Amino acid sequence: MQTIFNTTTRGELINRINSLNANSKAQWGKMNVYQMLKHCTLWEEMMQSKQNLKRVFLEEWIDRINQYAHFSNPNFEHVFFGKMTEEQIGYMVYKHIDHHLRQFNS
Repeated sequence: MQTIFNTTTRGELINRINSLNANSKAQWGKMNVYQMLKHCTLWEEMMQSKQNLKRVFLEEWIDRINQYAHFSNPNFEHVFFGKMTEEQIGYMVYKHIDHHLRQFNS
């Protein structure tokens, strides 16, 4: 199973993010590409317990993905799933990013 904590997997996701542009169209849902970038950037912030909100989404999202190389949030509790292990977080983060990149055919 893919995980965000794998260097190769992070690189593949970043390549897919870099393929997005202002004309990228969603394959489903109501979000445009900007809204999806904003959603995913803020979601990464929640996962990594970051407090400072920066609004430069495409560079910011990639920066946040790269930060998983040094992930440390042992007390993370998901609002629905509760306390999660680092392994579970890795799978969930990958699935979330993959879902939205597929949404925009990236």
